[in-house]
Amino acid sequence: MKKENRIFVALDVDETRFKELSFSLQSATHFKVGFPLFLKIGRKGLDTLKKKGKKLFLDFKFFDIPNTMIESAKSMIDLGADFFTVHLLAGKDHLKKVMEAVREKAGTRVKVLGVTVLTSLIDDDLKDTGIKRSLEDQVLKLAELGLAAGIDGVVSSARELSLLHPRFEDALIYVTPGIRPFWNQKDDQKRVLGFHEALKAGATYTVIGRPITRAENPEAAFKRILKEG
Repeated sequence: MKKENRIFVALDVDETRFKELSFSLQSATHFKVGFPLFLKIGRKGLDTLKKKGKKLFLDFKFFDIPNTMIESAKSMIDLGADFFTVHLLAGKDHLKKVMEAVREKAGTRVKVLGVTVLTSLIDDDLKDTGIKRSLEDQVLKLAELGLAAGIDGVVSSARELSLLHPRFEDALIYVTPGIRPFWNQKDDQKRVLGFHEALKAGATYTVIGRPITRAENPEAAFKRILKEG
């Protein structure tokens, strides 16, 4: 896979910046859209990317009763998602039903990614919620649960790849947010790696937002990251 196809550009921006980036980021092939932007641009905005042949990752992190998750998954397919996220904490039964619905409607074209532990969290944050496992053990447990339910891949910090990849190898797609080039600050991410480090650790895809979207020249920033990797 080409390096430029291994970066999801996280479009955590406003509507005006989205329009600018949709034209200026010519080299980027994969984009991630979360709820805040989607509520502003709607389906019309997503269609802008799809018409340009871009791959679309809708990061809405569904976590609800089975029927709601199933209907949400079907909506993701209708919106043109190539990838979308669910929370693995929803449990194996919920996840199995979601995967059955996705396979029936879209086959294997649409990939469902399970969120393990958000990259903004650390061990103390888990303890505050009553989870007694270490962060690493929690990530492994949830990934194992997701695989048993038929999930296509997981979203986790690049720093957990050294645990996940040896355990599950090519059975999962590994999507890693919290990627920061050495010349960019961490912002609110606490468990981060550089682009080249993440690929070497086994990441299938990386997610990079602000180092690109806040750059004066986003296209140049994107290409600079590729060279570093």
